[in-house]
Amino acid sequence: MVRFHVVSIACLAVVAAVMVFAQPQPEMIGQAENPGTVLFDSLNTTFVGNWPFGPSYALTYDAARDLVVYGSGGGVYVIDVSDSAAPVVVSDDIHTRGLITGFSYQSSGSLLYIACGLGGVEIWNLTSETSPVKLGYFDPPPGGVTCHGLAVSDTLLYIAAQSVGLIIADVQDPANPVYLATHDTPGSARNVVVQDTFAYVADNDAHLRIINVADPTNPSLTGFFHTPGNAYDVAVADSFVYVADYDSGLYIIDVSDPASPTEVGHTAIPGRAYGLYLLGSRVYIADYLQSMAVVDVFDPMFPQVLGSAVVPGLCVDVHARDSLAYVATYQGGLCILDVSQPDSIEQIAAHQTPTLAYNVFVLDSTAYFAHGVSGLRIIDISSSSHPVEIGYLDPIELHHTHNVCVVAPYAYVADGQAGLRVVDVSVPSSPATAGSLVTPEAANDVSVSDSFAYLAVWDSGVVVVDVSDPSNPQELSSMVTPGFATGVAIQYPYLYVADGDSGLCVLDVSVPSSPSQVGSCLTPDTAMAVCVAGSYAYVACQDSGLHIVDISTPADPREVGVYDPSGVFRDVHVSGSYAYVANERSLLVVVDVSDPTNPQQAGYYALPTLAYGVFADGLYAYVATFRCGLQIYRNLLVGVEEFRETTINRSGLRLLGNPVLGDYIELLLLATGREDPTISVYNAAGQQVWSLTFTGRAQGEHKVRLSTEALPCGVYFLRLDVGTQTKSVKVSVLK
Repeated sequence: MVRFHVVSIACLAVVAAVMVFAQPQPEMIGQAENPGTVLFDSLNTTFVGNWPFGPSYALTYDAARDLVVYGSGGGVYVIDVSDSAAPVVVSDDIHTRGLITGFSYQSSGSLLYIACGLGGVEIWNLTSETSPVKLGYFDPPPGGVTCHGLAVSDTLLYIAAQSVGLIIADVQDPANPVYLATHDTPGSARNVVVQDTFAYVADNDAHLRIINVADPTNPSLTGFFHTPGNAYDVAVADSFVYVADYDSGLYIIDVSDPASPTEVGHTAIPGRAYGLYLLGSRVYIADYLQSMAVVDVFDPMFPQVLGSAVVPGLCVDVHARDSLAYVATYQGGLCILDVSQPDSIEQIAAHQTPTLAYNVFVLDSTAYFAHGVSGLRIIDISSSSHPVEIGYLDPIELHHTHNVCVVAPYAYVADGQAGLRVVDVSVPSSPATAGSLVTPEAANDVSVSDSFAYLAVWDSGVVVVDVSDPSNPQELSSMVTPGFATGVAIQYPYLYVADGDSGLCVLDVSVPSSPSQVGSCLTPDTAMAVCVAGSYAYVACQDSGLHIVDISTPADPREVGVYDPSGVFRDVHVSGSYAYVANERSLLVVVDVSDPTNPQQAGYYALPTLAYGVFADGLYAYVATFRCGLQIYRNLLVGVEEFRETTINRSGLRLLGNPVLGDYIELLLLATGREDPTISVYNAAGQQVWSLTFTGRAQGEHKVRLSTEALPCGVYFLRLDVGTQTKSVKVSVLK
C-alpha cells in the first residue's frame, strides 16, 4: 500500500493540478472542528469526542410520550417513565460540549434546547427518542458567554446568560439561529420565563428583573422587584410570578403592573430554594439541601408548605405531572416521587448518574474512568468521536474512586478511604471486585509493576501491596514520607512519589518489604502528581506549574526545567515529546519537553469544567473533567515534520517548496488508484479549515496546486489520510 503524507499549509484554496480543482467547501470528518463551530479557545489542539456524563442540574418532561429528559454533566439521558416504578433509558446519545444547566422543550416539534454553559446552546430533534439528531447550535456573541437557563416562545430563544444578562435569538430555523439582542442585567442571570411581551429573569443577587421584549431586537427594562435572597429560578402564571429565592424560600410577586411589581406572599422552606415548577395551585421546589418541598399557592397571599421529602444528593431541579414529581439531584441522578399525599411523599424509583470525575487510564481501545462516588466506569473509545460506556462497577462496591491503573485483566483502583480495590475487567461489560485491602488513610493514587501495587496514602506515605493473588492482596510494607503522598509512579526499582509540600521523593523498592528513601527534590509548592518517562520525572505542582527533574541518578535528582504559567496544576502525563497537564482552571496544556531544560507551551485547549486527571497516548489526550466526564483531544503537532529543503519526498507525496514564497503550494501526489486520499487543513488554533477527498484519482502521480490567496498567511497543518495511514506536516507561508 502506498502511504501518503500530510502537509501543513498556511493559506489555501485548491486551484489546479494536472486537473484544476474547484475551491473546496468545509466538510466535517467525525466531530473535528471547523471555524465557526469552535466554542473553546485552543492552540494546536482539537476536540475529537467525549463521554461527558456527570452531575445533574436540569430536567424536562415530554408528557405525550412519558419521557423524562435530564442532564448529566454534558450528556443527556432520555428515559421512558411510562412505568414510573421501572424507568428505562432509551437514549444517551446526546453528548454536548458544555455543562448542561437548563432545558426548554417544544413538544409540538420535539425540539430540545439545551443550555450548555460555555458551550452555548445546542438544539436537538427528539422526534425519534432513541436516535436524537442535532440540528444546530448557538454561540452568543461576543463569545465566552455562560448560558445558564433558557426559554423558547414561538420562534424566539431567550437565554439567561449569567453576567451578560438576557440574550435573544431567532430560532425560526433551528439549524441557523440568528442573534437579535442583549439586555444587560445587573446580577447574574440564572433563568428566564416569558409571558406575552415580558421576560421575567431570575437575576441572582439582582433579584427579579422584568424586561419588555415586545421588540425582541430592542429589549428594555420595565420593572424589578428586590427579594431578600438570591433569585435562582422563576415561573409565571397569569399575573403572578413565583421566585425560588434560595435562602429566603418562595416569593410570590404580583406583576399585573409590570412597572411596579408588588409582593403578595412568601414562605420559607426546609432548605434552600434552588429550582421550582408550577403545576396548577402547587409549586414544587427543589430546595437543594437534599429535599423536595410541595407548596400550596391556591391563596397566593398565604402559601402553605404541604410536605417535603428527602432525596439522595442535592436537589437542583424538579418537574411534576399528576401525582408524580421528577427530581434532578446533583450526584444523585433522577428521583421519581409519589406526591399524591404531600405530607407523606414516597420515592418510587431512581436512576443514578455518574458524578464527579477524578482520573482516567487508557489501555488499547478502552478507557477506565475513576468517577468518585459513582465508581469505576469503563468506556469503549474505539470510536474516539463518540465513546460509549460498556460497563461499570456498582458504586455500592466502591467507596470513592480517585485513580486507577490497569494491568490486564485487572484494574487496580485507589478507592479513597476503602484503600485498594482489585477489579477483574476481563469482561469489560461485567467488571467484578476480585479483592481489596484497607489502607491507613485514603488511597489517592496507585501504580502497578509486576505483582506489586504501590499506593499514595497522604500523611501515611506509601503502602506496598503484594497483588500476586488478586483475590487476596496483602500489605507488604509501608513508609511514611516527609510530606504527604498524593501521587506515585514506578520505574523499577525506584518509586517516585509526589509528596505534597516535600516535592519529589525517590524510594528504592527493590526489596518491596523494606522500601527506603534514596533521594528527593524539593519543589516550590505542593507536588500533586508525577509521571516518569526515560530519565526524567515530570511533577505537577499545584501553583508553580510543571517541574522536570533529571532522575538519571535516583539518589541525586535535580530539577532541570520549569514551565510555570498561571493556574492550579492537578495532573500530568507524558507521551513522546509532549507533557499534557491538567490545569484546574479548566485548561488542558500541552508542553513540548523535547528539550527538558527548556519546556515550552506547544498547545492548549479550554475545557468545559476544571480538569482533575489526564492520560496521553500517541495522538490523543484523555481528560477527566470534574463535572463533564471524559473529553478527548488530539494534539495536531504529533507526527508533524518541518522541512527546509525545497523538495520533500515521502512515500507518495512530494511537496515543492517550504516555506512558501509564491501564490500557491505545489504538490505531487502519488495515488494507488485503490483508496481515495483526504486532505484536511487545520489552523494553528486547531480549527479545521476544510477537508477535501480526492476521488477517482487514477494510479500515478498527480500535480496539485493549493492557492495561498484565500486565507491569511501563517502556519497551517495539512493532514493527509489514506485508509489507516495518517501524516501531518507544518508549512509556513510567507508570500
